[in-house]
Amino acid sequence: MSHNLSAISTLCDRVLVLRQGQVEVLGPTHDAITIYAGLVQQAKIAEVGRHEVNVRVTQANGMAATEIESGSPLRISVSAISAARRP
Repeated sequence: MSHNLSAISTLCDRVLVLRQGQVEVLGPTHDAITIYAGLVQQAKIAEVGRHEVNVRVTQANGMAATEIESGSPLRISVSAISAARRP
């Protein structure tokens, strides 16, 4: 049993992935590693929650910017929302 995905991809032709003691997948290494990585990501999201970060770049006067000339002033607004705090 290993969680070293690099070693697994080098040494194994087929991989068994278990989820809570049940077979999630038994198949080609690449497919199984992809599924395993997705399960790990789901677990991390469940543990810490999903977050959203928005970045807005505007001209210094607040007008929308599609292009900004080098050296020109600009405004960068960043907002972050935690899923736990969404209404």
